[in-house]
Amino acid sequence: MREKRDAEITTTTTTTSCADGMTADTRNIFSETIASGKTWNCSLESKSRAVIQECLLDNGGATNGTLKLSFPDTDNSNPEAILSQYKNALALASSNINSIVNVKEAIGCSYAKCDQRVDILCLYSTQTTTLPPLP
Repeated sequence: MREKRDAEITTTTTTTSCADGMTADTRNIFSETIASGKTWNCSLESKSRAVIQECLLDNGGATNGTLKLSFPDTDNSNPEAILSQYKNALALASSNINSIVNVKEAIGCSYAKCDQRVDILCLYSTQTTTLPPLP
C-alpha cells in the first residue's frame, strides 16, 4: 500500500524559464546530469512536480517514461543543497537510464523534500514511447 505524506515546499524569488518552476541554478544541476544533451520541457517539469509533491513511499527506479530517485537528508539541509551534494549520483543515474531507454526528445524533472529524504522525479519522452498518464 502506498502511503502519502506532505511535502515541504521551498520557494525562492529567483526567476526561471518555466512558470512556477525550479530556479535556473537548480535546473542547471539537472541539465548537467540527468538532462544533459536533452531538451528541457516545462510541461514535463510541471507534471513531475505535481506527482513528486505527494511524497509517495513507492519504489524508485527507471520505468517507461519515468525516473524516480531518493536521497537521504540526515542533517535537514535544503533540497537544493542535497541535489548539489548528490550531483555525481545524478550523473550516474543519467548514464544508467540512457543504457535502459532511449531518452531523446524531452525531459522535465522536479523534487520535493519528504521527511528525511529528497525525492526526485523525471518524466521523459522517447523516440518510441509516449508519456504515461498523470493526475
